[in-house]
Amino acid sequence: MKDIIEKLSVLEQKLAEEHDDFALFAIFQREEAPRNKLDIVVSADWFGKDDKETLRFMIDNIQAALTREEMLTLSKVVVLQPSELFVQDIVNDIQVEHGATEFTYRDFNGMLMKHAYIVTAKPVAA
Repeated sequence: MKDIIEKLSVLEQKLAEEHDDFALFAIFQREEAPRNKLDIVVSADWFGKDDKETLRFMIDNIQAALTREEMLTLSKVVVLQPSELFVQDIVNDIQVEHGATEFTYRDFNGMLMKHAYIVTAKPVAA
């Protein structure tokens, strides 16, 4: 899993340099996740209005960064607006940029995460 986290951290920094900062880029392993699958949660002001287009953009970039076997460890990719409560709760509690701060067995907005890797969490400028 360490390789996946490192590759996704590099991807986050690359996309931030090409587009703009993320409010949140996190990798979660939910307690109830099937077979230890990972969820990627992303949020940024620069995402377009079309969530499907943004999701396709993120998936394409993730597929380019990971091997086929690594992709099989993913459960889903979730695109959220920076104003959403889940994002706000994290960025107001944790500030990290281009890192991979690890948490184990931590509650994030009512969801227990077995593992959480917060690559970037920062409030967006108003």
